[in-house]
This record gives sequence, C-alpha cells and structure tokens, in this order.
Amino acid sequence: MRRKVDAFRVAVDVLRSLGHCAVVGGVRPGTLASFDCGGQGKGVTIHAVVEGDAVPFEFIPILEDLVRRGACHLPRCDVFRI
Repeated sequence: MRRKVDAFRVAVDVLRSLGHCAVVGGVRPGTLASFDCGGQGKGVTIHAVVEGDAVPFEFIPILEDLVRRGACHLPRCDVFRI
C-alpha cells in the first residue's frame, strides 16, 4: 500500500505548472498521502477518478483510436453484455 502512496506523491511533485494528475483506483479508507504544498503557485490539479467519471460516447472512440495507433496498450479487455 505504501508504494501506491509514494507513487502518488512523486506524480504530484513532478507536475509542471498547470499540470494535471488523475488518481485511478483506490487505497484502504483512512490511508493518508502527503506532498509539498510549497508549489501551490504552480496551479496543479489533482483529480480522483471514480467509476462513471467518463462519458462513454466520448471516451470509447478516443480509447479505440489510441489502441489502434499503438499509443495505448490494453493487455486484456473484458466485454460485459447486459
């Protein structure tokens, strides 16, 4: 668990001015992460991604294009039919 928190801290620390960090997935409730607030003037954004955060009609075509161009590797893709 500690590695996830450490990776998050590094991701925030290396952001450029006006950078964006998306946190996908989760950790146990009560897990705390810290980072240097001295860079507040950089205007960075930290976004917690939750299930349902994307608009499928926008996201899926973009993802499909990335996969076809080889810019995004999906080792396994499960399809769920309702």
